[in-house]
Amino acid sequence: MINFNPLRRPRPTPLRAGTALLASALLGSFAACSHLSETPSHAASITGDWVIDPAASDDFDALLKQAIAAQDQKMRKRMRAPLVGEHEVPPLGLLPPEEPELVNQRLAEQLRPASTLKLGWLDGTLQISGDGEPARSFFPGRSASRIDVAGTGQISAGWDGDRFVVRTKYAGSELRLQGFGIDPASGRLVVTLSVKSDTLNKLDVTTRYRRVD
Repeated sequence: MINFNPLRRPRPTPLRAGTALLASALLGSFAACSHLSETPSHAASITGDWVIDPAASDDFDALLKQAIAAQDQKMRKRMRAPLVGEHEVPPLGLLPPEEPELVNQRLAEQLRPASTLKLGWLDGTLQISGDGEPARSFFPGRSASRIDVAGTGQISAGWDGDRFVVRTKYAGSELRLQGFGIDPASGRLVVTLSVKSDTLNKLDVTTRYRRVD
């Protein structure tokens, strides 16, 4: 993610049945969001102070662990390292996969949803701050380059219908897509995160927030 970081310390929560449909819609947006708009299709009041609703959100830790384990298994099968005695020996010139625990720690720090979010407009940019950290600015319809802990990324931001989307393409094959929209039925802020990379293959997380009065 883009390390702005609306991603910090949620409490473990059960998975919800509606998440699969939201995730499918988000994955479809990877191709569609290449041309983001400067204005929403409808008035979207995503600004304000928000606090996470753990009971209505995905279990980030469980989903991250599953994604890492699936990718680790795929990579180990692909390498098919021969045994020498009781030890696996990677093919010449290849390093063994990084241990899942280390991958989990690194990605959890980057991607974990924030417990609190603050969204507001300033000089035409959307300011996003998670857990009181310095706000990051995103200009609708504009692109920019940035170097963060995940590497060099090309960031595009703007409206996809009535959702504000931040799309980050890193050098290589990693793509992170984050959306912010209002659920009209509940008035909750729905934050969707989708990551496709060589490390995770695919991760989809939906986090819901209630407005702070």
